[in-house]
Amino acid sequence: MIIITLVALLLTACNPTPTPGPTALPDPRALVTEAMRATRATDGFRLIIERGGAPVYIDQLNTIEFLRAQGQFVLPDQIQTTVKIKLAGVVGQAELVAAGLDQYLSHTTLTGGVWFKFIFLPGFDPGTMLAEGGGLERALTTVKDLGLVGVEAKDGTEAYHLRGVGVGADVAAFTLGLVASYDVEVDAWIDVATKRVVHLEVVENNRPLPEGETEPPVWTVELYDYNDAGLAVEIPEDAVEPESTPTLVPTANPAGTGS
Repeated sequence: MIIITLVALLLTACNPTPTPGPTALPDPRALVTEAMRATRATDGFRLIIERGGAPVYIDQLNTIEFLRAQGQFVLPDQIQTTVKIKLAGVVGQAELVAAGLDQYLSHTTLTGGVWFKFIFLPGFDPGTMLAEGGGLERALTTVKDLGLVGVEAKDGTEAYHLRGVGVGADVAAFTLGLVASYDVEVDAWIDVATKRVVHLEVVENNRPLPEGETEPPVWTVELYDYNDAGLAVEIPEDAVEPESTPTLVPTANPAGTGS
């Protein structure tokens, strides 16, 4: 019996169980289609939008610089964020709510701390973020030279990393409409398990830089807490509709003209 056991052990050592080979990576275009379907089939998510590199201004007078936004998006077309801005050199926060084409803003200087209902970000429509045929779908399906870099850990999630060259207008909704309409470098990370988009990075290499700046604007967008029970957008019921545009509020979105 001992001899039989020894022989079995020797045979096992000589013929180990084969190690599974690497799983074939999916086709990038097919992955994008699946990712859009999975991302769109949710109630919403939380998001963080950050801008690095050269400054990007919300107004044409270059007085309101966008720095960061953090909030939540509820399908199909509502977003609520705290926006970090630099106004005339002073860093502060504004509260922004957008529901379809309606926008509401509260800021100590721009609105005197009360809610105003007016278009703070002309051209921005949160409904285009995940709309069929628009926003993120166009950004990922129309990119040139789309390739799958591989599988990486991103924001604590195992994700497929896609890369390509797209048009700024197609990803504008994920930067509150502030990316210019030039070709941009787009990187996207898609959760391997859920197929939802979890991270975007956009580099505006073709945007003219302000004097003294050497690095292009770089946008990072983190999407997380999909279907969280606490997701909700509160529309300000007491918002005031100003008779005139508040001081220093943009008259046009500079990104919309590619300037």
